[in-house]
Amino acid sequence: MSMISEFFGIVGTVFGAWGVVLTLKSNKKNKKLKSITWEDIQSATKFFWRKLQCRKFKPDFIVTPGQKGGIIAQLIRDFYEDDIPIISGFLRAKGQGTVENENYLKLSTTKWDVYMPVCLNENKQKDTIKLLIVDDFVMSGDFLKLLKNTLLELGYSEKNIYSCAIAVTRVAMDANKNPNYYWKVVDDKDFSFPWGKAE
Repeated sequence: MSMISEFFGIVGTVFGAWGVVLTLKSNKKNKKLKSITWEDIQSATKFFWRKLQCRKFKPDFIVTPGQKGGIIAQLIRDFYEDDIPIISGFLRAKGQGTVENENYLKLSTTKWDVYMPVCLNENKQKDTIKLLIVDDFVMSGDFLKLLKNTLLELGYSEKNIYSCAIAVTRVAMDANKNPNYYWKVVDDKDFSFPWGKAE
């Protein structure tokens, strides 16, 4: 009886240890699936550049709402021989106070106040200027739609505005508020970029 108990004790211990190993591997795999790496970002920016090349679309300006999109914008710009200007704004979470500055256009969504440089309104012959809107993550698509509508109101032509983002949610896609090009479709913001959690 004692040997049978020992045998089952050993078998139970082995299976228990094996279960722990499998759980750790599964957690590591899930974490990797919920992370976008630098390699992914490099692949994505090359993908965007190729798509724009196929369309024979070379932007005169790259527009991004903030620093995170600015990283993507810089990587896309590196594929071009010319030094394309990047127009970058900055974000404030709703309720964090407003910025009163005549050099910025304030665009507000339910979650963010985004301040874009007023130079967007100072370009001449806006209807011929090609703009590429770049961001890291499109969650609801509200800001992307708001920015595009603002650019159209300022006089830019819809046929000369393209957009891209590394990740987009199914919510934005279902609402037809997704960018022209995207690298990954996600269910929610429960994943991370090399610079931090998706917002």
